[in-house]
Amino acid sequence: MTKFGYDTSAVHLAAATSQNSIFGHVENLLVDLKNERRAANAGTKPLIFVGHSLGGLVIKQVHLAIIPICLAALIHGVRL
Repeated sequence: MTKFGYDTSAVHLAAATSQNSIFGHVENLLVDLKNERRAANAGTKPLIFVGHSLGGLVIKQVHLAIIPICLAALIHGVRL
């Protein structure tokens, strides 16, 4: 099980807040996910995403981002 988190606070009195857009969070999640799965040799294991609110939007965009990659792999016979 892997947990992915990000700073969602709008205001911090002592520190800067995250300026990432949803797409910035998507990019970070995809990079982290790729690295985690490669390190754990888990490329063929299924993924289950659970999220709510902004996390649900991030998950939806991740799904939309990986569809073309998966389709290209199927067309060209590449195993992800």
